[in-house]
Amino acid sequence: MRTIKQSERRLISIFVSAILLLCLFPAHAFAADEDRTAPSDDVALNFNKGDGIYTPPTKKDLEEQAASIAEAEKYVMEKEATKGTGGSVKNKVGIEKQNKDYNCGPYAARNAIKGRSDYLKSVGGAALTVPPVGTLATSLGTRSSGASPGTDFQGTWVKTMNTYCPVPKLKGVDVLPYKAKWGPNKPWPIGTTDWNTWSSNMRSLMMLAFDAGLNYNAIANINHPAATSSQYINSYYKTGAGHYVCVFGYNDSSGVYNISESNQNIAATTYTTPYKNLAWSTQKRGIVSRG
Repeated sequence: MRTIKQSERRLISIFVSAILLLCLFPAHAFAADEDRTAPSDDVALNFNKGDGIYTPPTKKDLEEQAASIAEAEKYVMEKEATKGTGGSVKNKVGIEKQNKDYNCGPYAARNAIKGRSDYLKSVGGAALTVPPVGTLATSLGTRSSGASPGTDFQGTWVKTMNTYCPVPKLKGVDVLPYKAKWGPNKPWPIGTTDWNTWSSNMRSLMMLAFDAGLNYNAIANINHPAATSSQYINSYYKTGAGHYVCVFGYNDSSGVYNISESNQNIAATTYTTPYKNLAWSTQKRGIVSRG
């Protein structure tokens, strides 16, 4: 019988040790590869992995956003001076559920457009042509695969919403088009001051958009890590989220927004979420709304 040399024993020992390490620690076997491909600070967990790539705002974008916020805050101050705080708006909205993990963006858009179309019919107007999800996916540049599947923020959201949910030209009435508004995009955990400021800005922007009437709904892009009940918009997203929802109203007395939810793993088609929760959940991305 052949005797195993010492060098062979050493090789066998190394090989066995390597196998044992892989068996004991499989989650860390390829940690280097995982770290190399992981997004730096974006999160896309659960069923929804559909919010694509974040595009930072340009200087012009930020200047326009500042003007929009200033106009919205002026409107709210004047409203509260004459009517006091409170008030609510609840638009019509679509309630379709998405059928893929990457197409929450097109479904959020479709639900927003469906609401506007139903409103027009209810007041005796001509209904909008509500485009199929595939058409909206093409317009929004939604990807079904690759390193970052889903719909980018801001991407072509503004163009898509103004194309398929256009604002009317009314004599004597200034109807503002859809615009993107970026959150502060602070590293987690976001500080209280930034959180409160974004929440206050969003409140003004949403009130201006919804109080103008005509049933134009908003789009919100949530993107966050694990969260608590004072942060997430729905308990399904407590472990993190990368998702789009349609916002179709607010109640200022209760301090909540109305959400149309396309996630098929959430039974509710609509629900409410506190102002601060939607602000926390969108601070890494933003919203698309009129005004």
